[in-house]
Amino acid sequence: MSFKGLSAAAAFILCAGFLGVTVAQAEAASVNVRDKGAKCDGTTDDSAAFAAAISAANPAKGGSGMILVPPSKTPCRLGTAVSMESGETLYAQPETAVIAPIVPHADSGKAPLLINIKDASNVTVRGLTFDGEVDRVESSNNLIAVTSADRVVFDHIAVRNARGISISFTGGAKGIKYSGVQNSSFNNTGMYYMKSGDKKADRKQAVAFCCGDKDAAGNYPNQHNFAKSNVWGENGFDNLSFGQQNWFTAEDNIFGGTHNGGNIYCSHSNHSRIINNKLRGAAGNGIDCFINDDLTITGNESMLNGAAGIQADGTHCGLIANNRTFNNYQSSVASWSSTHPDVKGSAHRAGITIGGGLKDDTQGTTDLVIANNQSGDTQGRPTQAYGIQIVKKAEIRDVQIASDNRLTGNADGPLGEQATSIRSSQATTPGCHQWNGQ
Repeated sequence: MSFKGLSAAAAFILCAGFLGVTVAQAEAASVNVRDKGAKCDGTTDDSAAFAAAISAANPAKGGSGMILVPPSKTPCRLGTAVSMESGETLYAQPETAVIAPIVPHADSGKAPLLINIKDASNVTVRGLTFDGEVDRVESSNNLIAVTSADRVVFDHIAVRNARGISISFTGGAKGIKYSGVQNSSFNNTGMYYMKSGDKKADRKQAVAFCCGDKDAAGNYPNQHNFAKSNVWGENGFDNLSFGQQNWFTAEDNIFGGTHNGGNIYCSHSNHSRIINNKLRGAAGNGIDCFINDDLTITGNESMLNGAAGIQADGTHCGLIANNRTFNNYQSSVASWSSTHPDVKGSAHRAGITIGGGLKDDTQGTTDLVIANNQSGDTQGRPTQAYGIQIVKKAEIRDVQIASDNRLTGNADGPLGEQATSIRSSQATTPGCHQWNGQ
């Protein structure tokens, strides 16, 4: 369901199923942070007021579950992260309310974490703008942290100017499940490394889904998470990063580029779907995937990236089909390699690059179909070396490159030498796909 065009309260009503309830009635049932003492005057620490509103709205205590941040011309500032409870929605009408860290902060080593969601379920944050004020806050902490949670959704939010990660999802032993971001925007996040002497530790993703403790069967507990219909502007490191996930979906997003890393980075995940995204201007690969089981990359447009349009190394059962990869391997965009003489330039020089030989991948790339992609270079001076490139063929087994791929205008030819020798006249989807997603 899409909530575009609706106010945050109206969208909440539809989501919750309260049909027939007016926006005014929904707001009347909500706990208003101003009623609990929030000033939202751009200087006062409103942490205690937000915490009081969240406590009053707690459904476990008989509350409505809804916390309203009313319109304000100045930010609501938080000196301490506020923790949300299960069953709660923190919302505002889009573009009317900003939450930012208190400046200066009493403990800059812990600022500017704003929202903390841990061991909670059925939590929604909608309509709010979060501003990390990167030029005024020293900490590289995340703005929003979600840990061991279930059904946590960020909808129609905007995050900007974050020194650390905008939203970090970390699974732990319980995992992150059925959670994600949708209809939201992320701009100027994870950029502080460009001001801190290019320190690697200051490179941060815009949105990151990561990590969990394996269960007895060796599986990670993170399941059915997603990023859908979001817009990423230019950010510092990977725009969207997901690892150790099961049934992850990245769909219908628009990516505007990175100053280091890829637009989408995925690793050590099972049953991932990267579908119908538009990706431009990453310093590295547009889609950057390593060591994944059952990976589908379809319907994407990946252009003008610093390395490959799509990179897949260590893919065990995969389908790369119906994608358009144009004018990649842009040396002028590959900022990390070009500014670090000790770093080798990217080996991923094609629209689609397969392989690369990761040390922690014991299987190589197997059971992969590459079909019906359009991959070429339309510039007067082509930069994309190949339409499809295979790196380290010895680690590639049971890969099919169909004859229906359209590969024209590449600087060094349609196929890398190793790819030429494994091209097939016909390719079919391998039978190892086990999608059980939403």
